Amino acid sequence: MQDNYDVVIIGAGLSGSVAAVEAVQKGLSVLVVEKYESVGGSGNFVEGIFAVNSYLQQQQGISLSEQTILDEELNYSHYLADSIILKDYIHASAANVDWLRTLGVSYLKVLEQANGFQTWHLFEGLGKQVIQQILLPLAKQGGAEVVTGYSVDRLNMTKDAITSIHLQKGRQQPHTISTNAVIIASGGYLNNEWMIDHHTPFQMPILPINSGHNTGDGLQLAYDVGAQKSKLGVIMLCGGTIKDLSQPAYKYRDDSVCIAAAKQEMLWVNERGNRFVDESIAENLSLAGNALVSQNRVFSILDQTTLNQLSAGPIPRPMNFGAGALTQLSGLTDEVAKMAASNQPYIHTAESITELAEQLDTPKLVETVTRYRQFCQHQADDDFGKPAKYLYDLSKGPYYAIELAAGAFCTVGGLKVDRGNAVLNHKGQPISGLYAVGNDAAGVLVGDTYGFNVPGTEAGYAVYSGRHAVDSIADLI
Repeated sequence: MQDNYDVVIIGAGLSGSVAAVEAVQKGLSVLVVEKYESVGGSGNFVEGIFAVNSYLQQQQGISLSEQTILDEELNYSHYLADSIILKDYIHASAANVDWLRTLGVSYLKVLEQANGFQTWHLFEGLGKQVIQQILLPLAKQGGAEVVTGYSVDRLNMTKDAITSIHLQKGRQQPHTISTNAVIIASGGYLNNEWMIDHHTPFQMPILPINSGHNTGDGLQLAYDVGAQKSKLGVIMLCGGTIKDLSQPAYKYRDDSVCIAAAKQEMLWVNERGNRFVDESIAENLSLAGNALVSQNRVFSILDQTTLNQLSAGPIPRPMNFGAGALTQLSGLTDEVAKMAASNQPYIHTAESITELAEQLDTPKLVETVTRYRQFCQHQADDDFGKPAKYLYDLSKGPYYAIELAAGAFCTVGGLKVDRGNAVLNHKGQPISGLYAVGNDAAGVLVGDTYGFNVPGTEAGYAVYSGRHAVDSIADLI
């Protein structure tokens, strides 16, 4: 390790790895610091990135305009998104897809989420392959140094400019590394329980479906040198997941019980046993997450007949995981039976709805199910207007209640940045030599809710901002 670098990148996830490759291509000396022994972080699970007018969209006959997407995002955010930065990002998106392709990244196809726009460019091998087999090896070949197990515990300033970092590994002697610029690419704070409790309004626990490494360290480094806080509290919610507090939430990502209870628009009731939403909102993961966290508790109610139907298929909403559509939940009935037999706290079973209501302490459940069954019989939801294909009669026990929580992939934002991804202070002026990318800076894209109707936006911004910050640094150097 040298004593001086043109740029130090904090975090070896998707945005940090992109920044490292861009920096060596610009001829800059680069140090990438990753506090964990493994690299990639939550970027390993990224499925694809956003773009408009890419070569792949042209091949698939997908026609979208930059203005259409810009208007959609600005309207969705109620104009809390940064119009200029968003416009820059959208305009550069196709070129970023091409740039990754020249490095060796392969794409499968372009998809939409639910009824949204076809902007999601799926990677072959997910982000793990892109980061670990392509980006970081290329960065190292270009001269970048990548160190793992080290943490940056202080940014040092001279005359209001970042001039060095304080680097620590375990009990080893700390290092002071001089640098012209620092890029914070640490991935947000979803795994910092204190920050989630203090910066979000959610009543229900948020279950992270990510690497577990995003603890807000990079944000705090910036706050310590006067950075402005921005968009704290915005989370990319991923709809419902099973409320199993004993296991990492990502274990249920493709689980058939989770898909049945949380993603097939079954009957949802709250802690009193009342319905509170048209459950077809599950098609939009962000909005479903918002609906879930508005309640203290949420239970998905199923009966044995419904489980048998979902197991045999076809399920009412096919699930597309990139490799192909999942149309039935084979083995679902056996899996639910195993869960029920294990007496897990998130699943309850009874021979009657009355008994189930007593177990859950949900006084309105019997009344709710009775009314819901009437809707199922005449195939019209008179309360919320849920499409008839999602109305299952709940006529035959045993009955099951599976408790849900809101899953989440990342926080969105925390630092305010300018058009060149420089971090701004409380007066809205750039902190010289300090930049932020990826999740730490992505508050410029959103209002209070992440837009799944334009999928791939967050991951695409990791690529855009990683490159763009380095370009700004190179211009100054």
